[in-house]
Amino acid sequence: MWIRCGGVRCGRAERMSRVALSLFSGAGGLDAGVSQAGFETLACVEIDPHCCETLRSAASREARETRIVEADVRDVDPVELMEEMGVAPGDLDLLCGGPPCQSFSQIGKMGALRDERGLLLFEMARFAEVFRPKAIFIEQVTGLLSARDKLGRRGEVLQMLLSDLDALGYAPKWKVVNSADYGVPQLRKRVFVVATEKPNGFHFPDPTHGAEEGTASLFSLRPYETVGGPSGISAVRRPKMGRFGRTATQT
Repeated sequence: MWIRCGGVRCGRAERMSRVALSLFSGAGGLDAGVSQAGFETLACVEIDPHCCETLRSAASREARETRIVEADVRDVDPVELMEEMGVAPGDLDLLCGGPPCQSFSQIGKMGALRDERGLLLFEMARFAEVFRPKAIFIEQVTGLLSARDKLGRRGEVLQMLLSDLDALGYAPKWKVVNSADYGVPQLRKRVFVVATEKPNGFHFPDPTHGAEEGTASLFSLRPYETVGGPSGISAVRRPKMGRFGRTATQT
């Protein structure tokens, strides 16, 4: 595999890291986790100029050579981007992204595919078809599970995405993950889709934390963290729900 290192082509042996492409990068929150997992993000595609400034600042501060593509993802030719990144089909270890959620969010109009932003979800499959990454990672709000297609069929948007990935030779798996179950002091549920080439041996990690009443089992979990306590020390109880069923940290 060949990758450009400071304008010079170098092989994986010289780079010694797994490489990723980030779509819908925003201010880089997902990318930060990808970096902590050991990936080097070669390029980010993001339309918001303020987010792009944040991404450039972070790349400069961390001495990374990440290419920031400030553009509408629909206007980006994945073949040209692949050439600019210096990779070939199959070289990319991870394609990741969190497409816009407004058309699927339960606090919005849930226009799904009637909203052009909902169609951006399928840009992940368009890029996957060209780059042929070893793994695909997609994050979305839980409203995706009930999103309707253009015929009004409930839940069909997710099925369309899974079918597109399957047609490309990938085996997608999905799960609703609550960040509090993994030590984050926030009740935040999101849908995660992980696809690899068939067969998919990926397993979502088991929770490490749980509500107080669920931590006394044989395989006990640590209690949920709180914002005020340091990690591993905060003694917490299950947050009490308000009249609308939400806590201050729930989204």
